[in-house]
Amino acid sequence: MKVLFNNIQSVLLNELDQAKESIRIAVAWFTNVTLMECLLSALSRGVKVTIVINNDEINNNATIRPYLSKMLEMGCIIHWINYPELMHQKFCVIDNRVVANGSYNWTYYAESHNRENVVFLDNPDAVTAFTNEFVQLTKLYPACSSIPAVGRSNIDSN
Repeated sequence: MKVLFNNIQSVLLNELDQAKESIRIAVAWFTNVTLMECLLSALSRGVKVTIVINNDEINNNATIRPYLSKMLEMGCIIHWINYPELMHQKFCVIDNRVVANGSYNWTYYAESHNRENVVFLDNPDAVTAFTNEFVQLTKLYPACSSIPAVGRSNIDSN
């Protein structure tokens, strides 16, 4: 177990760079371009990336949309949660071996302005519990085939 209150992004990037099979992310807000570029690199290595995020003005803006579109093109699966629902989770499961969980949203402000925390757990019971929760989220919120308009879904029909 590793508990962080500072320099979270650098440790998270290191963990993501080590991914060989899968990265499952459930995070309320995701606007950190450095983390998105890391995921693009993981996708290019053949790592399966799945994301569950809120569909709102924060996550679905002109700066972020091109990154999310590129991730979709590269095989990333994105599940959008539409208003009025709010998914407030903040966790990531990497290769079914480690969980990153805490208050840290994957945003620029979380890294540079806010007081945040993340606990990295390599406990099999924790990995199983968070993986099960992730699977439940993906069942509740089907994957989208493209980046929808804010607050609207474009759910795959297959």
